[in-house]
Amino acid sequence: MSQMKDHFKKTYDQMSNVPAGERFKDQYNRRQSKKEQTSWWRYHGLTLLGVILLLLGILGGLSPGMPGIIFGIPGLAIIASRSITIAKIMDKADLLLCKALERIPWDRLKSACKR
Repeated sequence: MSQMKDHFKKTYDQMSNVPAGERFKDQYNRRQSKKEQTSWWRYHGLTLLGVILLLLGILGGLSPGMPGIIFGIPGLAIIASRSITIAKIMDKADLLLCKALERIPWDRLKSACKR
């Protein structure tokens, strides 16, 4: 469990050091450079996990009492690290979110959108 936590922290740190609008494409490129080192089962298993999380997010958004975003965003992030098309869409959404956050007077949110 500690290894997984360290991996997620490392990935978060890498993504937070890339400007908004390029984060998911950068993560995709990093993942593709390591693709040969990853076993077939692990690569496809994580992709399946991303799809399952996305589906849980969609279903959770439809049912009362469970916020689907908790599962949907991580699912999309996993899928984006395996699909350049999804990575580009996520980067555009990242830019739109940052533009929306510029209007909120809370500096901590704005620091996540550095360019």
